Amino acid sequence: MNQQNSNPRTVFVISLILTGVVSASLIFYNFLKLPKYLDLDEVEFARLALDLQNKPYTPYHQYATGHTTFYYYLILASFKLFSPSNFSLRLVSAMFGVLSALALAYLAKQIKTKNKEFIIFFPLVVITQRWFFNFARFSFEATFLLFWEILSIIFLFNFLKTNKAKHLMISALFAGLAYNSYAAGRVFFLIPIIVVFLAKIKRKTANLALFLLIFLLTTAPLNLYFFNNTLDTRAQQQVFLFNTQLSLTDKLLFIKDNLIKYTQMFFTQGDVNGRHNYPLKPAVNILISLTFTLGLCQSLKKIIVKTDSSADKVFLVWFGVTLALPILTYPWENPNMLRTYFILPALGYFSYSGLELLIDKFKLNNKKFIIFSAFMLLSAVYDLRTYFYYQAQVFDYAFKVTEPLEVIYKTDGLKLLYGSDLEAFKQKYNY
Repeated sequence: MNQQNSNPRTVFVISLILTGVVSASLIFYNFLKLPKYLDLDEVEFARLALDLQNKPYTPYHQYATGHTTFYYYLILASFKLFSPSNFSLRLVSAMFGVLSALALAYLAKQIKTKNKEFIIFFPLVVITQRWFFNFARFSFEATFLLFWEILSIIFLFNFLKTNKAKHLMISALFAGLAYNSYAAGRVFFLIPIIVVFLAKIKRKTANLALFLLIFLLTTAPLNLYFFNNTLDTRAQQQVFLFNTQLSLTDKLLFIKDNLIKYTQMFFTQGDVNGRHNYPLKPAVNILISLTFTLGLCQSLKKIIVKTDSSADKVFLVWFGVTLALPILTYPWENPNMLRTYFILPALGYFSYSGLELLIDKFKLNNKKFIIFSAFMLLSAVYDLRTYFYYQAQVFDYAFKVTEPLEVIYKTDGLKLLYGSDLEAFKQKYNY
């Protein structure tokens, strides 16, 4: 690809098409066979969605350890269209996986780089990670939250370029929708706030106040629910900071243990949960871990010597805030690739930057396209083999509800809606 002959619009269109085709292929290939069975959490998600019908709107539901309902209304809509089944239950997550991939392609368009035509590899490297497409293939909320986060950051970049308040308002709106999604999204709004606070812009205080106003309006129904009822029970159960029986020393030791575990997750020993990962395998392959480390160190260095770009600030803050919440959960819950799923855009950016650094260092700019292509293909082949050959072998043990949802709904539909003996259900469906 020749820089002089490349057109930014053409590069973007190619990136959008490639990203859409590749993500849809990886997510929908053998969609109902890998994983073939359901997890008990997925059955409870179906129960939650079904319980929302014919009732006044509620922003939060206590089923399945407690969840905001934004995502589950979409699952209910899928059930209405296709009837309850494994396919309709998982379709929403899959569709948002593809939408998140397309949003990544648009996010890449916002990043300033020396060779704009090569930024096409940023979304492609991310979406070919098994960490990305695995969670799009069953009904967890990860892709749903990631989509709103990426949209918020896209408009944050637009604001940093133009200093137009309307872009920051839209970023705040999407940050609010992220807050109304999976529990990990409760802290996402801190990322735009920190970036705006650090940016060299005019009317900083007024802009931050505007962001918070739009964010608070968007999240008001959920916050009012929490104010009038109980707080998010899942967050209280998982975050050890809420545990008043632990000493400060205990909490600091937990943080130290978690920092070690998450460092190991990237390089030596990953998540043991077969739904999240091939047990104990590092979250990313050696190519990504090497270039990610180089890119991360380069961004930190640029911050220190004050030569950083907007992208360096945004992705460093994104990386830090996303990792902070899992580090504050109990060590025996970690490492957890679901709770850190939202780090993927930052990981992709640092990996891209690290590879550019290597190319510049060894003066290989004339072979840049070949190197980026080879890197992406090798990384993709490694992760596809790990997922479709190795991790596929553990799915039958990780997903234990052997009856499909359509059978469960027909035989136990009322029990799913109005409650049943959970232990009896586990025994019946081989959980």
